[in-house]
This record gives sequence, C-alpha cells and structure tokens, in this order.
Amino acid sequence: MISVEKQILYLLSRTAEMSVQELLRIYQRRDYTSQSIRNALFNLKKEGYVDSPTRSYYSILPRGHEFIRSINQKPSFYNKEWDGSWYVLLFEIPEKDRQVRNQLRTQIRQIGFGSLYHSVYVSPWDYTSEVDQLSSKLQMDGRLSLLKGKFVMGDMISERVKEIWPLDEINEVYVAKRQWFRNEFIPSAEPLNTKSDEELFVYFLTLGELIAELSLTDPMLPKQLLPEDWEGDKVFAELQQYLLRLSVHISPSSYYHSFVDHSFF
Repeated sequence: MISVEKQILYLLSRTAEMSVQELLRIYQRRDYTSQSIRNALFNLKKEGYVDSPTRSYYSILPRGHEFIRSINQKPSFYNKEWDGSWYVLLFEIPEKDRQVRNQLRTQIRQIGFGSLYHSVYVSPWDYTSEVDQLSSKLQMDGRLSLLKGKFVMGDMISERVKEIWPLDEINEVYVAKRQWFRNEFIPSAEPLNTKSDEELFVYFLTLGELIAELSLTDPMLPKQLLPEDWEGDKVFAELQQYLLRLSVHISPSSYYHSFVDHSFF
C-alpha cells in the first residue's frame, strides 16, 4: 500500500462514508489528479479495505480499520521494552503463485518483518494479528507458519540486523526528510494562526502522508538493535509533534476537524 492510499483509508475511518467528489476536492488542493485518487480507491476496494455501497461513495471495511490500527501502532514500539523474543514467519509458495508470493513479501515488510533467509522473515514485535489478517486476505491458510522464540546460535548482532533491514538507507531518508521539514515545510506553514482551516488541513495531510510513508518503511526496531547514529525515532517524534500543532489549530467547528484524530498523538 502506498502512503496516499493509507491516508485515504485514514480519512474514511473518520466518517461513515465519503463521496469521490469530497476526496477529489481535498486532494486537488495537493496537486493530485482525479485519476490518481480514483486509482487509489480502486486499489483499496480490490484489496478489500473499502466498499462502495452506493455509486460514487466509499466506506471503510473491518479489514481497513485493522490495517489503520496496525500501522498507527508502529510508532509506539519506539517506547516499548523488548523482551528479546523473535517472531519467525515461514512460508513456501511455488513459482506458479509468484504474484501472491510477491504481494506477501511486500506487505509483511510494510508490517515490519525483515528477510532472514529465503522465505524466512523475522520481527522482534508481535504481529500475530496482522499475519492472520494477511493470511486470510491472500488465502494462505496452511502455507504460513509463525513461530516465537529466542536465538540459540547466530544471534542478532548489529551488522546482521542491517542485512535484514536497510537501516542505513532508512536513516538517510529520515535525515533528508527532516531537512525538508525544517527548511521548506515549516517556513511555508508558519505562522499557523494566519492560515484558514482548509489551508491547515492541507498541511496536515501533507505531513500526515510523509508520516504514513515513513511508518510503512521503518520497522521501528528496539533500541538494542538500532545503530548508534539512528535518527528515526527523533525525526518521527518531531514530525508527530508538529502534526499535533496543526491539528489543534483547526477550528472545532470546521468541516475538517472531524478528520483529525487526537488519539493518534
């Protein structure tokens, strides 16, 4: 799932239903084409995250709510104590089903797993519910195994962790995004009290989409597994704090206020 699809899913989770025209109006302010938004809605419906009960209206399905819950909980792992256990996901999918296999690999990486060996993925965090949902969605019953345990041999040293997850690349992305945030985004947004609710909401969506993008790529590992120069947790916290600032400046009487979930912060 790409970040704009996740964000549309988030917006749908905040209301009973939304019309395509509402979504187009919101995203055209952010220079998205109508076709790109329609494509995102098509993909979300195809994946079983949303439904269109009436023509040109969309509503979120339970699978969509579960996905939003799963991704939004990832940042909390930065403040969670790790007990040293590992979750090991095993699967064997034949070449004739490579499309399903590729889907599975992409989505388990977005959840937070990393590749230890061919068709063997690991995570320090418990994603049992997410794996169960994914298995059901891809009709993988009987072809996935999820184990929990600790390494007896071949424990996870920092260099090995970097082979499983591209931490150096992710760290560079965080540093670059922080530079953009400080040098371009904040000067454009400030002062917040001079902006209309619609303008504030556009900034909220722009920053929220960046946070969604980072949450899909960052495994948010325990501190024991991260390199000493890791910037991810600090940058993520900085972005979230500013997202909160944007949200509190949107008037409670505004149409856009209903899309701001303060429990996320």
